[in-house]
Amino acid sequence: MKKIIVLTENFFTLRDVDRMGIKYLKNFFSVDIIDLTYYFNKKYFIEKYDDIKHKVLVKEIRKVKDFYKYIKNSNNIILAIDHLGLHSKSNNLRIFLSSVGIKVLRLNCGSVPEKTYFRNTKKLLSKGKFFKIYSKTISFFQNHSKVKNYRKNVDLDLVSGLVSEKASPNKKLYGHSFDYGSYLNNSKNVRLIKKPYAVFLDEMIPNTPEYLLIRHAKPISYNLYWEKISVTLEKIRKKLKMDIIVALHPRNSNKNKYLKNFICKKYVTANLVINSELALLHTSTAVSYTIITKKPLIYLNSEKYSFQANRIKYLHEVTGGTLLNVEENIENQIDEKSLYKIDKKKYNNYLDNYLKHPLSKNLTVPELIKKYVQTI
Repeated sequence: MKKIIVLTENFFTLRDVDRMGIKYLKNFFSVDIIDLTYYFNKKYFIEKYDDIKHKVLVKEIRKVKDFYKYIKNSNNIILAIDHLGLHSKSNNLRIFLSSVGIKVLRLNCGSVPEKTYFRNTKKLLSKGKFFKIYSKTISFFQNHSKVKNYRKNVDLDLVSGLVSEKASPNKKLYGHSFDYGSYLNNSKNVRLIKKPYAVFLDEMIPNTPEYLLIRHAKPISYNLYWEKISVTLEKIRKKLKMDIIVALHPRNSNKNKYLKNFICKKYVTANLVINSELALLHTSTAVSYTIITKKPLIYLNSEKYSFQANRIKYLHEVTGGTLLNVEENIENQIDEKSLYKIDKKKYNNYLDNYLKHPLSKNLTVPELIKKYVQTI
């Protein structure tokens, strides 16, 4: 039987099994999930191993020599599904796989809007810090050039929109994002909450494991964030006379003293958004579900969110919606007449650019992978 391997640099959970269609693929191929988390980020692995629940059975490989040994001792591997970042370590693995005749399919199914200019340039100029701007510029172009080269050691890119297509120099499979696939799977599911409600899309702004994974400082403390958000959600609930359901991030804990007055649900975000009246968020990738189902958006922002504040502002520019400052009077910022309006042009552009390529068919990600493997 032909074998497929899935390469990941983050803990593989049941959610990943579901959205990548591992069970479906196992009907046709032998599938091994190779967890390289320890190899790519030992500190993150050690600190978060016990916190990440619902991990699935994987082949955990900690040293690159053990990866090479596993590949050489395995038979019938014809495809590596690349769910790794774009950096030198991952690039070396791609080069090795190509050298032994294994095709590499990279998943570009999660592009999100990002600004590429230097946000602090004006401030630095006002302080006369020309050298710092020069250094940032050189660093940016050096990193951009490296990433561009890392993209080349791939046989095929599965792209979910026009943005990921533009970034890819390789042959392409045209598909859709993981979230779009989840929408297709949940569009006919039973409504979980019977009465009208709004949904808050939790993304663990103060404590997401990804900060440690990418070695980035946290934007705000846990208590400061949740104290303000819980009060804000309560005020919005009273203003709109509507319940707010919290869609917990899949990696978040169910124990949160600040949310004791709210209904919290996990692993059903797509269902909650599809059946909601509107969504409240920061920069959650689950905004995808609101775009697909044409739900109104309320962005919650604060300058105390550090670098996340600019990301929230930009996502609001891209999608439209209502932008609220949680540090100011919430009730006075809400205009109920315009709250439920959406910008259809922006929603459609977002769909084409990030969620579903205009040339894609209504095939799921695993169906596209199966179809490709059958041609090898």
